[in-house]
Amino acid sequence: MRRRAAVLLAAPTLAGLLVAGLVGVVFDSRHWTLAAIAFVLCVPPGLATFTLVEYLATTSPYGRLLGLMMGTAIRLVVGFGGGAAWLLLAGPDDPRGKVAFLLWLLFAYLATLVAETVLLARPAPAGPAGV
Repeated sequence: MRRRAAVLLAAPTLAGLLVAGLVGVVFDSRHWTLAAIAFVLCVPPGLATFTLVEYLATTSPYGRLLGLMMGTAIRLVVGFGGGAAWLLLAGPDDPRGKVAFLLWLLFAYLATLVAETVLLARPAPAGPAGV
């Protein structure tokens, strides 16, 4: 489980670093900050959801379904709710900056969701490799 959790942390973060690095160089360096805030809001809830689903899958036949439903709520409240709060309280003042942040938030959410879905769709390997 630790290895799979590390993959869940690393995959979207590395994708975000790569894309934000390129976008920041080509367009504007503030994209680095906006992307970092978006990924901080989206990756930890994805890890919490993954851990919750893995735990609930061992406790009940409906554990995975319950975990996925709870995980969706967690990701929406923390990711998009936190993003909306940051945008209103401390976000950029110009409309282009607000749209850029919302796009980074969407990208971070989807990158984390894809990584989590791939890991949950594939069963954990048995033995020491899955530990």
